[in-house]
Amino acid sequence: MKNKYSFGYPKQCTDCCKDIGGLDNTVEPFYLENTGGKKIMLIGQDPTVSNPKTSVKVALMLDVDGTQKNDKGKNIKKGALRKWVEEELKIRFETNTIYATNVVKCRFEDFKHRDKHLKNSFMKNCEKYLKNELLNYEPDVVITFGEPAHQLFISILENTDVPKKMGGALFGGKFFRARYKKLNFDYSPCLHISTFRTANKYGWPISRFKSNLAKMLGVADTSKKDLQKELCDNCVGKILKSDTFEIVRKL
Repeated sequence: MKNKYSFGYPKQCTDCCKDIGGLDNTVEPFYLENTGGKKIMLIGQDPTVSNPKTSVKVALMLDVDGTQKNDKGKNIKKGALRKWVEEELKIRFETNTIYATNVVKCRFEDFKHRDKHLKNSFMKNCEKYLKNELLNYEPDVVITFGEPAHQLFISILENTDVPKKMGGALFGGKFFRARYKKLNFDYSPCLHISTFRTANKYGWPISRFKSNLAKMLGVADTSKKDLQKELCDNCVGKILKSDTFEIVRKL
């Protein structure tokens, strides 16, 4: 039976130790197997967090599902990312097989050095692991979170039509039919959770992304209704603030 380390995620790695000290390679991948659904691969940037007191034990922190107990026997609150993936992206953990990993496997103890080294050797050092994970897992759908994860991932693809940039206003919410060696799968970059939540700013791309993902996963698509409500609320707000409404109100 396959486990979370079956696809190529390293249990130990010293490739980057010559570049910088203070690396922690204890973060684990996330793997949940089901039958009948899609095989989904989620790829984050790296497991480093800005708050050193926040513990990251599993890639993308999807393991906290709300059923675990703390030392006092009370349920631990469902993780923010797990809740977002389930409720916003409509990815069902009870029906789909899900594998989550990061582009860079190690965690930086010194957060201020993180971005500098991510842009240099670290991503290239971890590239071989990501390639093995992709080939061994054989996903139906791949989603990357954030610009750095997207850029490294597309660098190993054989497609030329996948855009290299996706951040900010360039996020289009599209899915592409991607190719890597023997594999063909649906791929889309996704915004970070904090950016994704500003749906009012991105509007239609967010709706299109959620709609396309819903079709692939065979779940009800509520994104169009959400967009219609958003547009309606925005229009009403603009009308209420307009000079025309103020004149009518005074009449």
